[in-house]
Amino acid sequence: MIEKAAPEMSNVYIQLEKAMKIPFLGWIIRKSMPKEAGNTVTNFIVPHLAKDLYKLKDGVDDIARNAPALILFHAPKGAEEHTVDAHIYLTYALLAAHSLGLGATVIGLIGPAINQSKQLRQLFGIPLGNEVVESMILGYPKLHFKRAIIRPRKNVRIYHNN
Repeated sequence: MIEKAAPEMSNVYIQLEKAMKIPFLGWIIRKSMPKEAGNTVTNFIVPHLAKDLYKLKDGVDDIARNAPALILFHAPKGAEEHTVDAHIYLTYALLAAHSLGLGATVIGLIGPAINQSKQLRQLFGIPLGNEVVESMILGYPKLHFKRAIIRPRKNVRIYHNN
């Protein structure tokens, strides 16, 4: 399903890039989003699109990273605390995946693409009225680390109110 969805997810972002290049339309798109999402589009997604990332080519999927499995966290749009709950569920799912020896990471590009595409919503069986809040890819990691990365210690000052 992920391989089948990859071209459409890529297309959603290609269309976004085209729209953002039209000054007035780009302004409307940014203003229609919450500030955080608008900043993400402007400062992260558009620059990556300019470097041809997220454009499916040579079998390389820069969105889902050719992951073998995907978990979507979705809920009815108006449900109370649905985004907070999705973040909690996602956190526990990441911890569970890592405890099982799987590699897992959050992919913030998948949810918005699914929410914008009727074809993707149907493919993944997202009910009408629901929105994908979070997504997580997982699989078996290529690299295994036996020790933590050694980093320089930071100087910490502790102040007491006496």
